[in-house]
Amino acid sequence: MLLLMNRPSLTEEENLEQLERDFISLMDTYGVRQVILDLQSVNYVTSAAVGKLIALHRRLARANGRLILCSLQSNVQSTLALSQLLNYFNVTETADDALSQLML
Repeated sequence: MLLLMNRPSLTEEENLEQLERDFISLMDTYGVRQVILDLQSVNYVTSAAVGKLIALHRRLARANGRLILCSLQSNVQSTLALSQLLNYFNVTETADDALSQLML
């Protein structure tokens, strides 16, 4: 499943909680296990947002699924790099690259 984030920042706790509920619903209700999260519109993420991404990654991994982040803006990429999480997450340049990885 390809999810396109259309917010310029992932910062508000209320929105992050809703995002987490939506992801859990996709997994539990629809059995989604392969998620591509396209962050091309996101310019800023807080540590709370990164924490939600880590939680989603772990939840998918426990269910034998995968999370791929793609189209990272430089600020988001820097945040993940500074947190030493760029290698933790599967990151691709484009959504097409992410789709190709899921096909392997």
